[in-house]
Amino acid sequence: MHNIDYMSHVVVEERCIIFNVNELITTDHAKFGNGVVMDGENEDVRIWLEIANEAGGRKVLPFDGMLPADAWIWSKYRDDKVLMDRFIEMTCKIKDSRRGQYGRIGTETVIKDCRVLKD
Repeated sequence: MHNIDYMSHVVVEERCIIFNVNELITTDHAKFGNGVVMDGENEDVRIWLEIANEAGGRKVLPFDGMLPADAWIWSKYRDDKVLMDRFIEMTCKIKDSRRGQYGRIGTETVIKDCRVLKD
């Protein structure tokens, strides 16, 4: 760690190099790339990814550990309402929906001259 100015709600693991930064914040509604809705949030803040078709209509919810095959199945069988509801339910169970979690900078990570890296 070096000339850091305001690093908030982040756990730094062993053998990391963090250089000059300036901010690097984890907010109380961070989703860490998952398509979940945190407690107290509206459905309209859910993260969706539009894939496979530039005209839209094949959006999927990203989740930790998602494979290309997962996205393909989700986008291919859009007409199956039960399947779509089950995908959303499974995605919501991937991550804890409580707010105020800490970000994590993993072992042996190098972050050089950041300047605001949020969530």
